[in-house]
Amino acid sequence: MALQESGTVYADLKGKVAIVTGAGRREGLGAAIVRRLAEEGARVVIHDLGRTKGDMAPQHGVGLVDELEQVAQDVRALGAEA
Repeated sequence: MALQESGTVYADLKGKVAIVTGAGRREGLGAAIVRRLAEEGARVVIHDLGRTKGDMAPQHGVGLVDELEQVAQDVRALGAEA
């Protein structure tokens, strides 16, 4: 999708809620998506697996609670709700 002249991708996300799974790693793709949606005016719900047992998910791909909270703080710093 091409950017509009205003620099936004979506027409209007104010008042909309976006649920993003896999957003618990601050430097991950999910967190980047969360920040962009917040910049566009959406309220975001951030989710990640947290801890896993066994081979359910690779350790490098699982965000921990502290890191997930940092993503939420980044969103709040943008003036959005997380």
